[in-house]
Amino acid sequence: MTVSCRAPARAYHRPAMGYLRRHLRVGWLYLVQAVKTRLEYRADFLMECLAALLQQAAGLLVLAFLFEKIEILQDWRREEVFFIYGFGLLPRALFDAFAMNFYMFSDRYLVQGEMDRLLLRPLSSLFQMLMEGISFDFLADLTLGIAVVTYASSKLGLVWTWESGLALGALVLGAWGVLMGVFLSLTALSFWSQERVGLIPPVYNLLNFAQYPLTIFNKLVSVLLTFVIPFGFVAYYPSTAFLKDGLFSELAWYTPAGGAALPGRGRAALARGAAQVFGRGKLNRTRTGATAVPRLPSSRPGVLRRLRESRAARSWRGCGNRPSRRGGRAAGAGRRIRARPSR
Repeated sequence: MTVSCRAPARAYHRPAMGYLRRHLRVGWLYLVQAVKTRLEYRADFLMECLAALLQQAAGLLVLAFLFEKIEILQDWRREEVFFIYGFGLLPRALFDAFAMNFYMFSDRYLVQGEMDRLLLRPLSSLFQMLMEGISFDFLADLTLGIAVVTYASSKLGLVWTWESGLALGALVLGAWGVLMGVFLSLTALSFWSQERVGLIPPVYNLLNFAQYPLTIFNKLVSVLLTFVIPFGFVAYYPSTAFLKDGLFSELAWYTPAGGAALPGRGRAALARGAAQVFGRGKLNRTRTGATAVPRLPSSRPGVLRRLRESRAARSWRGCGNRPSRRGGRAAGAGRRIRARPSR
């Protein structure tokens, strides 16, 4: 007689608040460890921030020089161009805070095999990849961006209220979402490519064009930065909501919508590539079709609970691959596991 050790299937719904709370706590621990690591060599950290600040300041000086030499920029006031440049630094700084692993995704996670480590942990693989790439060089860009926007606003006579401040925050977050979505999609191409770097560095350099008014470029470049690689929604179009009225200011409010939709597309592309390469995945039906979401049993508490109830998985209780609900130690950590006598 064959005895089945499989527990009856039961529907399991992961508590959303507990799942979010766990990721926030782990993200805070990642951040604390990154700060401790960087402050171990404080002089090196300060020099990197100073170098990043000088680099962006040099770009601002080049912009002031080009304003005097290029006639087509005469349709814009100097402060308006500075406002666009400073606004573009804000979402770019937020993106650079977590973008380090985008560049080395193929080499580190695919070639060196660290993707298995992300999949085996009971956390979102994308969340782990972003938190492991924390960089504090963004502080210089963020500081300079705020300073330039403040200076240009005072010269243009812009009056900031609670409504305009909330609109600015929504546009900055939307532009950051556009950057995340574009580069998540480019990172997903690493699953079908043998290149260690890929297209991310050359595409990232296109951001330099997005920090200027798109009207000074050829129409082909404007179409490219609007519909193909939507970097125009990172700086130019959102800025026109505060500078000019008309068609472009209406396009500015598509930025939050794009920032909400594009990261989901990029995450779906990453999941599809991971499911194809690692051969582990579950097709979840969405409005856009079948999306492969790779998950291992260790990342699904419901599966672990069924395995723990089965007789064949009782020896897994002290493995520690499932986080404790109380936080701190893993479930079963510190327990004494008794060897069962063989029959």
